[in-house]
Amino acid sequence: NVMDGEIDRCIQVTERLLKLSTPPSELPELVAVEQVTPEVISLLNAEADRSRTKITLDLVGSLRVIAADGDLRMLVLNIAQNAFHAMPSGGTLLIRGRVLNDNIVIDVADSGSGIAPEDLPRIFQPFWSRRADGAHGTGLGLPICREIVRRHGGSITVSSTVGEGATFTVTLPWAEARIETL
Repeated sequence: NVMDGEIDRCIQVTERLLKLSTPPSELPELVAVEQVTPEVISLLNAEADRSRTKITLDLVGSLRVIAADGDLRMLVLNIAQNAFHAMPSGGTLLIRGRVLNDNIVIDVADSGSGIAPEDLPRIFQPFWSRRADGAHGTGLGLPICREIVRRHGGSITVSSTVGEGATFTVTLPWAEARIETL
């Protein structure tokens, strides 16, 4: 019934909020972004086929970071799912990864509806949600992403043009640069 559904939704929101505030359960380890990303994206293949979205991965080099594996998977999944929500009638999703200076840079670019300039400052605020597919999100996906990135010494930014799409850029310290300096 409706009440059970709403209770389940409340529990899910609470669990996601707790994830924001608790440290990762796993210890940081060497995680290869170029291996984790295709594994996570493979979970979205059925959704991509249904929504006529073409996914392209362009991951160059050894993109290793010192991170909690589960955190990194949740980061990739949340940003990719956001892109899907921005493209309710399909489109293209490009995930590009490369080493730049002593960081790895991951761009997640979609051809969706884009984000209005007045909304850009608010998208990382908890509970703020405005989805192009008309569904009501919890508004926790991007705040969780930002927390994960901060926890690992990185940054997340977004650039967008309304009607043309959005690009989320995640920058994380490159493990191989850190290993050389230890």
